[in-house]
Amino acid sequence: MSTGVPRWKVLLLNTFRRRDVKQLVAILLITAVATLYSRWDLGRKDALLVPEGVRHESELLPPESRASFDCLTEVRSGREYGWFGKFWGTVRVYIREKDDRAMASFRGFEFFYRLEDGAWTQTDSASIVTPEHILEAYISFEEAGLEVDENAYLLKKP
Repeated sequence: MSTGVPRWKVLLLNTFRRRDVKQLVAILLITAVATLYSRWDLGRKDALLVPEGVRHESELLPPESRASFDCLTEVRSGREYGWFGKFWGTVRVYIREKDDRAMASFRGFEFFYRLEDGAWTQTDSASIVTPEHILEAYISFEEAGLEVDENAYLLKKP
């Protein structure tokens, strides 16, 4: 005997009770709030790291020689375990001679940070030499509107 209610609706009504739906909504809202807070907090911590990038850029390129070089600085930060764990950050400084499309003069530096007691502390630094990081730098130059020769992506010196 049919009651006029679709079969899928009867199945849902028999499977889920109002309490189940309320619990699911509560869990989803708590997860959304935690995610939004985590992203907001990460944005604040990222803003605290930006001055370090400017400092490294000025150390590597004095103001008097700045006009003859193209320079990009990227700041990245995150947490070790998603919402939890210690904050980490990296500052990458990419430098090349002005309008060097072949990227023959490219140099890259990476500085590693940890957030300790509300302040970023440098833990290590390195020169960028791996092909993956070099290609990321080339892409960053192009995204910033600076030209990169397509042959540079082959990672061969001209």
